[in-house]
Amino acid sequence: MIGIAFAVVLAAITPNPLHVTAGDTATIHVDYSPSQFIHGAGFSAEDPSIATVSGSIPFNGSSAKVEVHALREGSTRLIMSFPVGFSLWKVPIADIYVDPCVPPTIALVSRFERINEGEAVTLMAMTTGAGLVHIEWYEGDAFLGIGSPLTIRSLGAGTHRMTARALNQCGMVTSEEAVIEVIARPRRRRPVRHAVVTPNPIYVAVGETVEVQVENSGAVGYSSLDPTIALITGHVPFGQTSGKVAIQGVREGTTTMYFPRYEYLPWGGPRPPQRIPVSDVIVTPCVPPTLTFDAPHVWIAQSESVTVTAMTTGTGLGMIEWLDGTQLRGLANSMTFASLPIGTHRFTARVRNVCGVASDDVVIEVVEPRRRTVRH
Repeated sequence: MIGIAFAVVLAAITPNPLHVTAGDTATIHVDYSPSQFIHGAGFSAEDPSIATVSGSIPFNGSSAKVEVHALREGSTRLIMSFPVGFSLWKVPIADIYVDPCVPPTIALVSRFERINEGEAVTLMAMTTGAGLVHIEWYEGDAFLGIGSPLTIRSLGAGTHRMTARALNQCGMVTSEEAVIEVIARPRRRRPVRHAVVTPNPIYVAVGETVEVQVENSGAVGYSSLDPTIALITGHVPFGQTSGKVAIQGVREGTTTMYFPRYEYLPWGGPRPPQRIPVSDVIVTPCVPPTLTFDAPHVWIAQSESVTVTAMTTGTGLGMIEWLDGTQLRGLANSMTFASLPIGTHRFTARVRNVCGVASDDVVIEVVEPRRRTVRH
């Protein structure tokens, strides 16, 4: 017993007591001079519901790193276990205190910054919470970086809204928005002197969208004088002289497609832009489709074939679909039917546009071929 007590007295425990936050893992260093009665030792927690422990001192060893994983708030003791003869001795050697896990908080140092295009902005946040608090920065869902402070360069002109997220083992919290206003660097635009639109004028039905080709001498965007009649989206990018513009009919009427012309004063300031018309946009009523056949009901012999043509009217029609029940036979104005078995066959033709659908059936009666009578 004297040898055992002497070995335990010589054990050095660092730190003792141990304070650790719930959810964290900490390390206890154990050093001792082994006696003839202690050859190797293991470690455990007196209350494993508060903390779990891993680590051991090997045979003839003299030190160990004991990992303590804190589970919940409370206190327990570190137990050192070692064999003595045919017995296993367990001796408490350190106190373990598990502190409650504190979720993070975060506050921005500045919530508004105004910079010029091309300048850098530095984002800073202050946090509290248990353990190591990790900071992530986002613009919307786009990840920007980690840490505080965080310097961001090359923000485009406009208003940017940033948020910071603080994370630790207890949870996550998102900060309020930091608004970064980036003032555009003045640019000198080449004024557009003309624009050619094909086709011109532009006809589009209500609910229909068409594309037109634009040729011009500079990069501009296009708009509608009356967006309640037609919506116009598209532009010619910088460095190019042509592009496509989409026009969607909203309601019946006529409006004008235009582009803004920018003129600059000698000292570089812009004048108010002029609206330069390039084409009339005429929005026509949407006409639902109709469909008829040149031969809606025909009789043929089994060895014969027949071609049926569908005639359609309506605004912005798609291709005519020919169906055998629910199976698509083809897309065409006319369909040829051949090698049909004897009997009555019904096929459907269908056409669509933005206003609706039209369909009808063609019936083909296939009969046995007539036998020719030979007279003697």
